[in-house]
Amino acid sequence: MAIRFLAGRASDRYGRVNVLRVSTSLLTIAMVLIGLVSSPTELLLAGVLFGVAQGMNSPTIYAWTIDLAHEAHRGRAMATMYIALEAGIGMGAFFSGWLYQNKTGNFTLVFWLSAAFALVSFLYLVLFVGSRRQPA
Repeated sequence: MAIRFLAGRASDRYGRVNVLRVSTSLLTIAMVLIGLVSSPTELLLAGVLFGVAQGMNSPTIYAWTIDLAHEAHRGRAMATMYIALEAGIGMGAFFSGWLYQNKTGNFTLVFWLSAAFALVSFLYLVLFVGSRRQPA
């Protein structure tokens, strides 16, 4: 919870896109590390990094959605963003289960593929989205 408050303030100060760039890069690293772990301690540390990245992502995405939405349609924008996130969670769970197939050898594959999607998000933010500060 603490990281959400810090990330929310950071996104107000440094810009939504800049915070999302940091959080998606951390998310990519965390998922690669989770795929590589060989001990409970390593899993715990990678999980903490994942939690920090996710904690940075959530408030920043919500705030960015409000920033970009037309004032009269902010409710629709938030609902659409929330449904898109939920659809991503559902599809991610389905495809992760399909890839995993109850074979421990596929555990790494699932997290590395997820890391690849996070990397694509990071590259999109770097290459196609301007970093100018959005009005808060």
